Amino acid sequence: MDGSASSFPRSERLMAQQQTFKRTELHSGVRVLSERMSEVKSISLGVWIDSGSRDESLDEQGLSHFLEHMLFKGTPRLSALEIAEAFDCIGADINAATGREHTSIYSRMLQEHLPRAIEIVMEMAQHSVLDPEELNSERQVVLEEINMHNDSPDELVHDHLGFAMWGENPIGHSVLGDSDVIKTVDAKFFREFYRRNYVGSRVVVTACGAVDHEHLCDMVEEHMRDLAPGAPQNRSLAMDTPLTSVRIVEKETEQAHIAIGGKGLPKRHPDRFALLIVDNLLGGSMSSRLFQRIREQLGLVYSIYSYSALFIGIGMVGIYAGTHPSQAARVISLIEEELATDESSHEL
Repeated sequence: MDGSASSFPRSERLMAQQQTFKRTELHSGVRVLSERMSEVKSISLGVWIDSGSRDESLDEQGLSHFLEHMLFKGTPRLSALEIAEAFDCIGADINAATGREHTSIYSRMLQEHLPRAIEIVMEMAQHSVLDPEELNSERQVVLEEINMHNDSPDELVHDHLGFAMWGENPIGHSVLGDSDVIKTVDAKFFREFYRRNYVGSRVVVTACGAVDHEHLCDMVEEHMRDLAPGAPQNRSLAMDTPLTSVRIVEKETEQAHIAIGGKGLPKRHPDRFALLIVDNLLGGSMSSRLFQRIREQLGLVYSIYSYSALFIGIGMVGIYAGTHPSQAARVISLIEEELATDESSHEL
């Protein structure tokens, strides 16, 4: 038996568990957050832009994700290949992601390579050239990513659920966007979208690990001092009521892919942690109700799970299951039974 936890006095254990971070807002409006972890020699760096698919108009659907791709396609000083080689040369990871409310660029490197990583990441975020030839080339890449997504029914079904719940509300739009928008957007429109969204008041720089906060702020200030402050995102904090609807999409597949959703909680709601417990109890683990009954006991599915998605002012809960088409109605009925059954004290 490992008794290492009990070797700490209670007060020292509590101090070890405390999460401490520092926060600074720079003149440009960029916010810098860091947490020093003395036990590691590396640093995780992130640049978060408060812009995602939720913030897109109908003629912009997919531009946040498309722009994420274009950030890697070159700056006035560095080509796409030079960006990739620069991170390889310092042994660093580099990647990016787009969600409904944020776009992020993130990297991990040894602490001595932080200045170089910051230099390149900040240049990518501010000075992507959006070259028309690169735009046309990457346009095809994004369209193929959309095609790949559309060929994955276990992923596509969640897009249909979002549309069924939220209709034309942008929160229900696919992060990958609309193929017609991707096919037709030109460099001028793209640059306007870029300049409007990548502004100081919408940028958060984060670092965790062997990092000095003041030094981090100095480096970010140096490389982002010319960034326009801009205006923060203006999102409604009102909780919209989801639509009540059923959406059936016929597609030739081996399985019926089922997604069921309902109203959840926004990310700052005081009951959000209770919701996460209920989510885990229902379908978030191998011991959960849905997994144990519908997969383990009845053998009707391979994949079944529940999830919660928390956003600013809005949220949803969802359930996914994949089963043989002949068993779809039965699986839906069983899910409804579990939803109607109160949790027990043992489960909690």
